[in-house]
Amino acid sequence: MVKQIFSHKIFLLLLLSLLLMVPVQSIMELNRERQAYRSQAIHSIMASSSGPQRLLGPVVVQPYTRTVTVEQDGKRFERKLQLYRYLLPEQLDVQASMEVTPRKLGIYQAQVYHTRLSLSGRLPAELNGKTLISGEPDLTVDGADPALVAGKPYLSLVLSDARGINRVPELQLGEQRIPFAPGALLGDGLAGIHAPLAALPGADGAFHIELDLQGMNQLEVVPLGQDSRLNLASNWPHPNFIGDFLPGSRTLTSSGFEASWQSSWFATDMESRFNRMIKGASGDLPAFSVSLVQPVDHYQQNERAAKYALLFIGLTFLSFFMFELLKGLRV
Repeated sequence: MVKQIFSHKIFLLLLLSLLLMVPVQSIMELNRERQAYRSQAIHSIMASSSGPQRLLGPVVVQPYTRTVTVEQDGKRFERKLQLYRYLLPEQLDVQASMEVTPRKLGIYQAQVYHTRLSLSGRLPAELNGKTLISGEPDLTVDGADPALVAGKPYLSLVLSDARGINRVPELQLGEQRIPFAPGALLGDGLAGIHAPLAALPGADGAFHIELDLQGMNQLEVVPLGQDSRLNLASNWPHPNFIGDFLPGSRTLTSSGFEASWQSSWFATDMESRFNRMIKGASGDLPAFSVSLVQPVDHYQQNERAAKYALLFIGLTFLSFFMFELLKGLRV
């Protein structure tokens, strides 16, 4: 008889616990719905301004044209084949200052930043040993082929969202000042800008680019140089250092942060990986990355509190059950 009473009580406690979990689940569903609205608001802000920025470059591109004879259906005809050589920087030094301004849509907020990037370094002057890449992977072309006709070289800078460029930048190459033009001209689907060059960089090869860039939530810089450095300072006090490289040094304060990265081709094998990316044989390149974290908001706090509801409900009923069991009193 006593065992039957205990069984009934345990069953009743489990039933009451499940019933009390119904409003808890309703609260969690409402919280998830609000979080979905927040994601939609962030995407709306991104659609009207610019999204996370990924900077790749600068890269000097030397295009070539080669006329080939093709036979099809018993007929022979000629067509022009485009080939390219790519020169990555010998040295790349990026100095960046980031001003973060939270932007709100209703009650929701996203971190929009304005960054002034100063890119400087040195470009190689020779094409010797550089891989000749064709748009057709199965075609092999000798780099010394006399049928190759060199075109006008250009310097390419790739951005994930070119809408974030606030003003037209200039390329300073030696004593020359060359304005950039739209389009990265570096593979399909890559947005950005390019600067037409009269000739390949000279023996000095020193370059300098000032770029004003707007983005949101995240910034990435691909270390293309044989020796690459990034120094970043920002007024946002909640950074998240992600990606393939952690900063070698960083300073966090209540008013912002400073961080420095450094890498070389010994760590990245960048030239080989870049060529494979251009050929479409591999994915993204490694990058120096930082994201701007939103401190814990009330949606996350509500979700965490709701997850503990089962614990509090269970402990409460268990306490009364143990009191009744040990004291012999009916509660």
